[in-house]
Amino acid sequence: MAASPSPLLWTIILLIMLGLTAAIGLLLCIWCLRGKRIDDHPVCRKCGYDLSGAPEPYNKCSECGADLTTKRAMRKGNRKKLMGSAMVTGVVALVAAVLLGMMIFNTFGGTSINAYKPFWLLKLEATSTVLGPNDQALDELLLRAESGSLSSGQLDDLMDATLKMQADMSIPWDPTWGDVFAELFTRGVGTPKQREQYAAGIYAFDIKVRPRVRLGDSIPVKKYDAYNRGHGDKAEYRSYKLQKPIIEIDGSVTGRPYRTTSTLGFSDNPNWEDVGGTQVRFNDEELKSLAAGTHTLKLIETTEIRLDGMTVATIDRTSTKNFEIVSADTDDIERIHDPAAAALMEKGVTVDRNLIGYHYRLRRDRFLVNLKIDGTTAPFAYAINAKSGEDQWWLGTIACNSPTHSESFGFVRGWPDNFVAERVDLIFRPDPDAARETIDVFRILDHEFVIKDVRVDVVRQP
Repeated sequence: MAASPSPLLWTIILLIMLGLTAAIGLLLCIWCLRGKRIDDHPVCRKCGYDLSGAPEPYNKCSECGADLTTKRAMRKGNRKKLMGSAMVTGVVALVAAVLLGMMIFNTFGGTSINAYKPFWLLKLEATSTVLGPNDQALDELLLRAESGSLSSGQLDDLMDATLKMQADMSIPWDPTWGDVFAELFTRGVGTPKQREQYAAGIYAFDIKVRPRVRLGDSIPVKKYDAYNRGHGDKAEYRSYKLQKPIIEIDGSVTGRPYRTTSTLGFSDNPNWEDVGGTQVRFNDEELKSLAAGTHTLKLIETTEIRLDGMTVATIDRTSTKNFEIVSADTDDIERIHDPAAAALMEKGVTVDRNLIGYHYRLRRDRFLVNLKIDGTTAPFAYAINAKSGEDQWWLGTIACNSPTHSESFGFVRGWPDNFVAERVDLIFRPDPDAARETIDVFRILDHEFVIKDVRVDVVRQP
């Protein structure tokens, strides 16, 4: 994709166009004032007297007495001045010349003259992709809106321009437009539909759904921000979710998602997994009602957008994706036997933090483990167990589809009172079910390994 010309290049192009317009307009104005030739009669150049009918040779003008024997004393044809065209071309040349001078002074003179520009020109410069957009023009528009110097019609035009710029994803968002909207909003400018349009365009989310899910399994869904266009340097926006996100499958509300903040696809519960976003849970009856085949999943969030404590609008944000349910006995996870990748996996996993401490919600000890993974090359999914002697305790799962580079994540498990050890071995076993709880892991390393003698720090609280 070719790079777009820089604003300076567009400015130079516009300067050239204005210069040509001024020059051509001036030449056309002069031509119109000179007049269009309407015949081929001999005419005295000095006084414009028509010499047709006078005896030849023409020696002397009978009107003004000018010597007609000299070079260029006569011209051919009478001319009719085009006064209307002369006025139009003259005005065009004058306007182009004024704009040319203003742009040259504003661009190269070091002094802004935006305060003297008309509203329509500032709006054109602030919104035109050809001219920049011009940040200085936008600043002037905001200043005029704040000072109350714009008419109601101009304020309405500025609201239309704000919505236009917010909707144009090809242009990086300028926070000053957010401040412009905030000023217009506080002044009561705009219809409820326009405010809802702006609120809906502030940010949007999208979802990714695991494309193939076995019958009876939970359905992994990842939610992420698609864009954020609405914030300002001065205006402070807040969004409030009025309820938990709603999941619809094939148009029917079936489940509620759970959200966490993990990025690598980790879970500490066999019934759900966080995949860096959202996991949809169903009871047995709901899962049984979903037959094999293609289904449509929609996630709906009802959100209130507020600006400096005032409600802009309440909107329903949605995202929809299709997925397929396959037979429960489908073996959809490929095992990878790659000794080199397995060696990198073992080398890349380190225990960053591990301790046992009392958790007030669990009302018992918990085991907290932070892992760091670096330099892996193959997708993986593991169930992790802690082992001390003959005793083992299941901790959780990890899964990731892409190479990792110093990625950190962790998990917490309730810890049994009878499982006491100063050091444990962490056993990593390939787990296809952990892969199935992600949105994108379909191949995993078929490799088991152990991190031995991991010290456990015990933190007791009263």
